[in-house]
Amino acid sequence: MDTQTEGMSFSKKIASGIGIFLVGLIIIYWIFANTIIKHIAEAEIGKAHGAEVNITSVDHSYFQSPLPSMVLNLLMHMPQPETKSKWAK
Repeated sequence: MDTQTEGMSFSKKIASGIGIFLVGLIIIYWIFANTIIKHIAEAEIGKAHGAEVNITSVDHSYFQSPLPSMVLNLLMHMPQPETKSKWAK
């Protein structure tokens, strides 16, 4: 068997492996994009405002430019400052 033939076969395997990996990433993104955007938005908005943030749902569009998202039902709960009881020592 010629070494050139073996090299071409190996490079085709690598190229197909990379292609399958990229297609897999696109499929995972397609399925889980709304969930990923929701969790990241809750964490980042919560960090920015110092509040607990709950997002009911996210509607992400794949075919509109520049990939707009619509957040539905955004709830923020501001933490209450701790107050001492007048009876506490």
